[in-house]
Amino acid sequence: MVIAEATGDFLALASNCHRTISGKDLKRGLLGDGIGSAIGSIFGATPLASFSQNVGIVGITGVASRFVVGTTGALLILAGLFPKFGALAVTVPKPVLGGVGFIMFGMIAYAGIRMLVKAADTRRNALVICVSLAAGLAVTIKPSLLQHLNHDVAQLLHSGITTGTIVAVLLNLILPKTKEDVQAEIQAEEEERNSEYTQPLDEETADPVVVRDSSQNDVSPNHKPTP
Repeated sequence: MVIAEATGDFLALASNCHRTISGKDLKRGLLGDGIGSAIGSIFGATPLASFSQNVGIVGITGVASRFVVGTTGALLILAGLFPKFGALAVTVPKPVLGGVGFIMFGMIAYAGIRMLVKAADTRRNALVICVSLAAGLAVTIKPSLLQHLNHDVAQLLHSGITTGTIVAVLLNLILPKTKEDVQAEIQAEEEERNSEYTQPLDEETADPVVVRDSSQNDVSPNHKPTP
């Protein structure tokens, strides 16, 4: 469940930051989660999991700076070491937290929908999405569906994220692809590469980097083109 949730968060965050993400980036992110969980277990903590709320915060504020993330992490460490400092979070009025959460969780859903829109519009992909989404919602809304399964299996599938991910992966491996499906996926990848979301960003400011064409030479303001 942690791997499935983290992978989805990484993909959604990359979409909000208008950056492309590779398999190597996903491996590094999951490795970071694993190392954090290993260190946390030494101090008696539970396994760590990335929070989808962070994806919503980036979508709302438009701030994706690493400096902000590092500063926030330092504040959380201070809150854990000094209870008085951590008590400041309790002073935030509940209506404020509710209003932020109302928009934030909506942004998470929007990020997921935007990822689905980028996928190739084929009957095969539609079947994978519909069945996996229905399976995840089914065990979440009605957990009694798993009561006749083995206890260990029921514990594994009790999370809608886990169930939906497993069903989606299995269907993607089992269902055959037609020539039309392959062509549609190639076209979707080309459109995504040519879209504005693949524009490179500055790692510090997250602003678009202007790529200058080397074929254009510098000209002085007083230069006049010859007829």
